[in-house]
Amino acid sequence: MSMKHYTLGFVVICGQVLLIQKKTGPAWMIGRYNGLGGHIEDDETPQECMYRELMEESGMPLKVPAKEAFTFVSAGGTVYVYLINVGIQFAVQDIDEGHLEWFDIANLPASACDNLQWMIPLLFSGIDPVVLKHDGFGMEPGK
Repeated sequence: MSMKHYTLGFVVICGQVLLIQKKTGPAWMIGRYNGLGGHIEDDETPQECMYRELMEESGMPLKVPAKEAFTFVSAGGTVYVYLINVGIQFAVQDIDEGHLEWFDIANLPASACDNLQWMIPLLFSGIDPVVLKHDGFGMEPGK
């Protein structure tokens, strides 16, 4: 099995986070809310991928730096996780891939991916970027 590499970004403003409820993608993700992101193309860096995916999924041309918060690695690949602080909450429209919506960080929807319960607090923990090792994507650290 070849390793796959992805980005996952969390756009935040004043205690709100932008999530997408996927209509397409892997079966485990359909109907679940997650951050924005996707597969890193062969000719792009993780940050370039994050910028491209944000534009594709939110229509937002990124004008602020995407801060790499942490990376997690499993046998299947690598996910580069970014925190994107924006200066203003912008209106979003649904796209072919899914429904976009702003949520209070402290009150995520029940249909959010399970890993967001530890991932979002880690984004705001103030730690330096770290690498977490996992047995699979979406798993809690150490499990």
